[in-house]
Amino acid sequence: MEAFLVFFFGAAMGSFLALVIERLPIGESIVVGRSHCTGCGKLLRCWEMVPILSQIALGSKCKRCGVQIPIWYAFFEAAIGVCALWTLSNLTEGILLAMSLTLSIFDQREHAFPFSVWAIFTLILFCIVPFSLSDLTILAFALLASLKNLRIGAGDILWLYSASLVVTQLEIVLILQFAAIGGIIHYLLQKEKGEIAFIPHLTGALGLLLLTRPVWAQILTP
Repeated sequence: MEAFLVFFFGAAMGSFLALVIERLPIGESIVVGRSHCTGCGKLLRCWEMVPILSQIALGSKCKRCGVQIPIWYAFFEAAIGVCALWTLSNLTEGILLAMSLTLSIFDQREHAFPFSVWAIFTLILFCIVPFSLSDLTILAFALLASLKNLRIGAGDILWLYSASLVVTQLEIVLILQFAAIGGIIHYLLQKEKGEIAFIPHLTGALGLLLLTRPVWAQILTP
């Protein structure tokens, strides 16, 4: 029962974060105004806002105007629910995963970095993780990237700064290697060569690292 409640709470948070992802780019308030259909503008009824289940019941369509409800909503809510379950064994990793998934979708959709979303999640991590002056090195590099035209975006480095609060420096190196490989493959496979969203690759690399950590611990242990 505890696991179900934690998952449902996480899914509800995922629903809110999906709203943030939708509203921030268009400048719509995330605190004022009830959830509504993006097609007809009608306010959603209470049962239509139940995470995951309501989208299944509605058949991923608005019952009033028939506009398609993006399927990623349900998957994202479920993913944040899993992140909430992860916090039961490791609080900071679960928070980092939730932040990463949120930033990944935003980066993939908008090719932009929502600083306010990153700052809130990182502030939460600050309240849990002991502060270290050495961690400021990555933050300083991120600020430099925002001022200079470096090959890696400031948002990517800010993500790495948050990750450095949770994982070790060696694991950061592994994450960068995994993400770089994924990014190269992504770039080579896309039909029209252009800018790729890198945070999704960092997020995938983080997930791969956490799932295979025991293996890497054995390989890298002297």
